[in-house]
Amino acid sequence: MQPEFNPQPEPQPQSQPQPQPDNTPFQTPETPTPPQKSPKTKILVILLAVIVVLAIGSGITWFVMSKVSTSETTQQATAPAKVTITKDGFTPASIKVKKDQAVEWINDDGTPHSIASDPHPSHDQLPGLDSIDPLNTGESYLFTFETTGTYTYHDDVNPDKFKGTVIVE
Repeated sequence: MQPEFNPQPEPQPQSQPQPQPDNTPFQTPETPTPPQKSPKTKILVILLAVIVVLAIGSGITWFVMSKVSTSETTQQATAPAKVTITKDGFTPASIKVKKDQAVEWINDDGTPHSIASDPHPSHDQLPGLDSIDPLNTGESYLFTFETTGTYTYHDDVNPDKFKGTVIVE
């Protein structure tokens, strides 16, 4: 016996109703439309940006000007103190300076003179305070005092007559 063959039509899928276009742009939930900014909001943003730029500019100007002012003050405060060497000795014989300030000895005498730290002849009270070579007329010697204290010095050519003191505060 043969099986009966009874062809049955395959069920046809039911057609789904097609959506009708509604003439609105296609939007997905992932791409929301950004809100439009009002003219007042735009003005406030621009005004805030201008204020920030002015504040930064003012701060930079203040910083630069304070550095220039400090630099000028430092240069004035650290100008070398002057000691003149004459035939009669050091003028002034005693001088006060600030820490890290220099003293400049200028020979206005017609004979050579040498600046040297006390005591004579070791010159070891303040190492480095020693002009080494004698200063001829019009020449000068510059030394910076980096440590507070009272330092005495003399003319190595004439140590008994030419004596001086530097007080560093």
